[in-house]
Amino acid sequence: MDPSRYHAPTVEAGAQGSATQHTDGIGSEEDRMGTWPCKPRVLVTNDDGIHAPGLLQLVEALVQTNAVQVFVCAPEREASASSHGVCTAVKMRVAPTVVPGTRKAVKVWGRPADTVMLALTSPLFDEDETVMRNGQAETVSRSGFDLVVSGINRGDNCGLHVVYSGTVAGAREAACKESGPAIALSLDSYSRVASYGDAASAALPLLLAAANSDKSVWKSTECVLNVNIPNCPFELMKGYMLTFQGRHCYKATWSAMEVEETDDETGERVMYVVNTSGALRGDSTVYSDSWAVQQGWVSLTPLALHSCYTRILTATNEAASVRRPPASAVESDVKAGSSWKMGSSNAAKALEASLQVAVCARNLQVLS
Repeated sequence: MDPSRYHAPTVEAGAQGSATQHTDGIGSEEDRMGTWPCKPRVLVTNDDGIHAPGLLQLVEALVQTNAVQVFVCAPEREASASSHGVCTAVKMRVAPTVVPGTRKAVKVWGRPADTVMLALTSPLFDEDETVMRNGQAETVSRSGFDLVVSGINRGDNCGLHVVYSGTVAGAREAACKESGPAIALSLDSYSRVASYGDAASAALPLLLAAANSDKSVWKSTECVLNVNIPNCPFELMKGYMLTFQGRHCYKATWSAMEVEETDDETGERVMYVVNTSGALRGDSTVYSDSWAVQQGWVSLTPLALHSCYTRILTATNEAASVRRPPASAVESDVKAGSSWKMGSSNAAKALEASLQVAVCARNLQVLS
């Protein structure tokens, strides 16, 4: 990856803190010394497993900025297509691990939603941080996160893939817990050797803007930003485009194994079947998420815990069937197809536009 692509957000003098990075997943007491104000805390998870290249490249990109503190809580092994499943009333193994550059990294024998729920609602990542303020060492207790990001996923999460995605569920769980900014990242490639570095370069300006954004807006709108990145060199990406969720989805293809056996408990004869990806039902609707990615755009799709954002993006403001809300409550100067060139300032504008959509949709819910 090219470090020159990474641009940290503007901060007050001294806010960057120590340049020392942790390599053991925990970090020494000396490493933890920073300066006031403290850097934003970013939690990273995924559904491909904690040592998947997409997660490692994303963490590396975040660490290189020296603008945020990075924590990782992710499944110990691949948990793709696990959707929003969680483990309840069973023992779930949790263990520290090494992800270079992080303040702390933990692997969980569970699903993506489990990992985020654990990180947000337990004291696992709470810590006391020693910082220098006005020339004096001061201990600050820190908990929670300024951004939860899930990815970078191997394969797109456009269209109806959102329903099955463990990656999107990881970000959605953060929204469920009203944590603040929640972003899912996916690369439009199923190759295990794809260029996740280019995808990280495209995502990084969005993440830095989100980590320093107003958390109250994210909480009030329950917004999850679903970002899909084209599989091409960074220099060939056209920019960021605001999109709506399409109907892109792979059909299932079932194959039966010849092995049959008798179930020990029921005595019934059983066989095994395998679900593999079949034909793709694409969606070439202009300004849909999959269409934008195929055109070379980084797709930004604001998702809701309550489905109503597409109605705003497609400008069908007749959503309020009981009574139409005042125009000021629903009108926005952004719509599906709004686009911005690559770059830190434009990424911030694209992020703000996505939140505008979320605010409009929330107003419709409240007023209709």
